[in-house]
Amino acid sequence: MPCKRHRILTPGSLQGKSDVRMQRIAALAASRDRLVRVMPQPARIFQLVTEVLFALLGLLLVWLAASGRAQLNPRSLLWLAVAVLLAYRGLRAWLQAGRYALRWQHRLRGGSLLLVGVMLLALSAIPEALGAPVLTAAGLVLITRGILGVALVVRQG
Repeated sequence: MPCKRHRILTPGSLQGKSDVRMQRIAALAASRDRLVRVMPQPARIFQLVTEVLFALLGLLLVWLAASGRAQLNPRSLLWLAVAVLLAYRGLRAWLQAGRYALRWQHRLRGGSLLLVGVMLLALSAIPEALGAPVLTAAGLVLITRGILGVALVVRQG
């Protein structure tokens, strides 16, 4: 009778061991697949960072409007160019939102940019006394966009 160290291996004796080994391999592959699904993809991380940056930009606008220390010139050419660019990009994103599977995210982004662009354009036409409330409203729009954008990205995954 052979000792336990030098056992003679037969196809029948390997059958049970290979099944256990295959089950372990399958369990490891399944746990790896779960880990890959749980880990955020680089595109989702970029979207989250972008939305957080828009919320922080909104906080900056609200802070500038509340402090009253910012010397902004809404009638300058640069201000008007930024406002027109924001409104144009927002309108373009809003109109192209129907083509994408993530329509609500694109509509939220486009609508908020369009609204902020129009508000920044309005700053050049209104009296200076009304500038702070309009700038605060633009900041609140960006904060809302950031919060809702993060919620939509998290919900998507």
